[in-house]
Amino acid sequence: MEEAEEPLLNPDDDRIFIPRAFGVGWDINLYRFRERYPALFYTALGLTILVQVTRCVVYIRMFLRKRRSAEAS
Repeated sequence: MEEAEEPLLNPDDDRIFIPRAFGVGWDINLYRFRERYPALFYTALGLTILVQVTRCVVYIRMFLRKRRSAEAS
């Protein structure tokens, strides 16, 4: 069970793609991925954060529009 606790940040494993702890497919060992491909890692991280922030802004705008239209009627 110790192996499954931190499979995505395992500095002891040299593999980037590791078998999934549960289910079918592979996971990415983010520790090794960051070490071998730092520019790609930080680009992917930045894009992920940008997408999540954009989604939050869209949901907030949708909420405010609904609220304004409900107050107007």
